[in-house]
Amino acid sequence: MKKSLIIALLLLFAFSLAACSSSSSDITLDSFKEAFTTAGLEMTDEDVPLFQLIDAKAGIMFYINNEKVAIYEYDSSKALSNAKKDTALLSSMVANGKFLLETNNEQVKEIFSGVK
Repeated sequence: MKKSLIIALLLLFAFSLAACSSSSSDITLDSFKEAFTTAGLEMTDEDVPLFQLIDAKAGIMFYINNEKVAIYEYDSSKALSNAKKDTALLSSMVANGKFLLETNNEQVKEIFSGVK
């Protein structure tokens, strides 16, 4: 009986850890686009920025209310952190997991930071 209870508790613990371990790796560039449209913001002129110049692996660029918005994806949050250390321009940009936001729009920054 005690063995069964211990095994059941261990399995419950393992499953609860797996359920809580969802991370920013579940977030995609499309997650951010969906969050902006859900918030009622219209994205126009979607394009691909020169993300390689800042050592990112992907990126999207568009305009919201005639303001440029660019989101860059890095291989990991550690790679993003290293890029921010190496490039002074990036240090003031908002990060969310392995994603970096380039904009001056405060509403966009709030929505970006809220994506989980």
